[in-house]
Amino acid sequence: MKQIQPTLQTTLQTKPIIQAPSWQLGVVSMLSAGMSGSLAEMCTLPIDTLKVRLQIASSKGSSGFVPVLTNLVRKEGLLAFYGGAAAAVQRQLVMASVKFGCYEPVKKQFCCLFNCDSDPARTPKLIKLLSASTTGLVAVLCGQPTDVVKVRMQAQNRSESLRYTSCRSAYSQIYSSEGLRGLWRGTLPSASRNIVVNASEIAMYDIIKTWLIQTKLMDEGSKCFLVSAGLTGIVATAIASPIDVVKTRYMNASIGQYSSMLDCVASLWRENGASVFYRGVLPAGVRLVCWNIVMFMTFEHCKSFAKSTLISSEGDFKFR
Repeated sequence: MKQIQPTLQTTLQTKPIIQAPSWQLGVVSMLSAGMSGSLAEMCTLPIDTLKVRLQIASSKGSSGFVPVLTNLVRKEGLLAFYGGAAAAVQRQLVMASVKFGCYEPVKKQFCCLFNCDSDPARTPKLIKLLSASTTGLVAVLCGQPTDVVKVRMQAQNRSESLRYTSCRSAYSQIYSSEGLRGLWRGTLPSASRNIVVNASEIAMYDIIKTWLIQTKLMDEGSKCFLVSAGLTGIVATAIASPIDVVKTRYMNASIGQYSSMLDCVASLWRENGASVFYRGVLPAGVRLVCWNIVMFMTFEHCKSFAKSTLISSEGDFKFR
């Protein structure tokens, strides 16, 4: 009787596959998200600064794209485009780590809770949206002070006496004059924006990428990441721009300027009607598309590299 020799394929199939514990994958994901978000922020900060200046510009005087850009360059110089850079990086190290890095673990928990399939191709879209909204909300609650400081430092005119001389002085002055409430100023519009943006960014990226791979239009890789991230940026801009304008105005307002977020919305409406809520939409759109491309492409490759470098075949960290 001829003895059947086990083939290489059979041997590979019977070899146990050891995966890293979810907490280790979560740490890798959060570290990758924080670094990727910081890189994306530094690449797009000049566009973001221009967007903030357009959003806070009054309807009286030079509030258009060209006048604001021209005044910014002539009066304040190119360094003005990197106002609040330190706070911007701090913001991403906190917020991106939470909203992007925790998305997959949170999605798996919701899948367990609602008894859904956690496979990306079969996970319900509602679960993806709920997971992205949850991480977006938690990120705001953790990192709102960094966002307040970033916006205020971007908004201050370098050609005049500076409101804050450094990132550290901004935290100190806001706390001294406004207390903890000042550092978490605008949390409601910020949370609203982050929930909407996260749902339209992370969940939409997940949905588009899965659809492109499922329909075999693209294989998983850089090209797929690029297209998914670009389309995600366009969708996020259209949805989140009005909330972003309100958030920026409210966080940058002086004490007593607005009695509430609704008062801020009403004041903006009286200023220039519905169009004011899409002020700065061009730089906001360019920035979000570029930000998403840099963020997601770096994030995907960082995760892949980190998993292969930091986690051994036994599922433990290689370096302890």
